[in-house]
Amino acid sequence: MTDNGANQLVGCRVQLGILEDSSVEPIVATVVDLESRAIRVETDDERILALDGHKLPSTFFTQAGLLETPVRVTILLKQRRPILLALLPEGESSRLERREWLRVPAKVTIRFALPDGTKITVPTLNLSAGGALLSESKGLETGMELQAEVDLGQEQLLLDTRVVSVANDGKARIAFINLTEAARKRLLKFVFDTEMAAIRESNKGRPLLR
Repeated sequence: MTDNGANQLVGCRVQLGILEDSSVEPIVATVVDLESRAIRVETDDERILALDGHKLPSTFFTQAGLLETPVRVTILLKQRRPILLALLPEGESSRLERREWLRVPAKVTIRFALPDGTKITVPTLNLSAGGALLSESKGLETGMELQAEVDLGQEQLLLDTRVVSVANDGKARIAFINLTEAARKRLLKFVFDTEMAAIRESNKGRPLLR
């Protein structure tokens, strides 16, 4: 992990565990500090106490994208809440480029104003921090660059978008462009929270740890 990549970690969320293993709910923590080699994080999830010394896969949700790296867990303060622990990266890390943003099924309303002044409202089929798949095009054409209002429920984001493609079935794919740091962070949080809610729903009645 480079110094540049590490500097982007403070304040971001990290997920410990394997998303593909739907029988175990991942542990979520927040990065609070960086040392020369280790990453200090906090979590209220007491299951981490049983994993002291274990090597786990991790995914960091940074403002620049997703960073995946295996880490060794060391519990620093187990009496306090949140629990303080250190993650020591082991092995190679990989960053997912923008075209590989984590994409989640989500019905979010997006409002556009077309070049002729027509206003349209289109629901999404899925959403990522890099763009969205729309259920229909409603006059959108490939290459259009439009300002859009993305309704995330409790918050609306005004974003610049580009229509990447319009499929034969009428679905359209858009990319978010010229994103501010704050907007990207908000989108990442929404995607992360949506993914975690889906995992929790699928884990109902299943063991948290094997």
